[in-house]
Amino acid sequence: MSIQGDEELIIKLRELELKSPSVVAKTLTGLAYDIRAETQRRLPTWVNLKRQFLANAVVYEAANENDLTARVGFDKRANFAKLLEEGGTRRSLSGKSIAVPTADLRRNSAGGITAGNRPAALLQKKGYFAGKPEGNNRLVGLWKAGTKRIPLALLYVFKRETTYKKQYLHFYETAQQVASQNVESRMQKEITRLHSK
Repeated sequence: MSIQGDEELIIKLRELELKSPSVVAKTLTGLAYDIRAETQRRLPTWVNLKRQFLANAVVYEAANENDLTARVGFDKRANFAKLLEEGGTRRSLSGKSIAVPTADLRRNSAGGITAGNRPAALLQKKGYFAGKPEGNNRLVGLWKAGTKRIPLALLYVFKRETTYKKQYLHFYETAQQVASQNVESRMQKEITRLHSK
């Protein structure tokens, strides 16, 4: 975690590191906790959260006297969060394809995809299949079988990679802001606690 802005404060923190590593470790751990809490609070203003999965995936690791590094970020389960923050290309790491929803997939009023409309659930239902139907320009994906009156509907396209547009999660910006605002109070709190022992 890097803290920028107040050079004098940074110098004090580094000097304190030599005198009392435990104070620095607890200060950094406190800052990581603060960043996680503020990120969880702000997440609903950045993305449409219908479930708590993404908020619960914000985690932190405490610093200790032997490793004066506190970490905060998203759990591996939410590795797509970096793509939402920065944009970029998501590639399949397992060798399996990524199921990318199409405009024909039914969504709820908020634009989200319900559990019942996710690939694994749809494939348990009659009338849905995965593969490539016969015909020109057919894509490999998850399809809803058609009838004489209603044509085949492509609900998910299977791809080896897919591109995410930058959606401004503001995670890095929030982390820097919280760290700069809270570092002095966190450090003073730990110093006071140390002297009160």
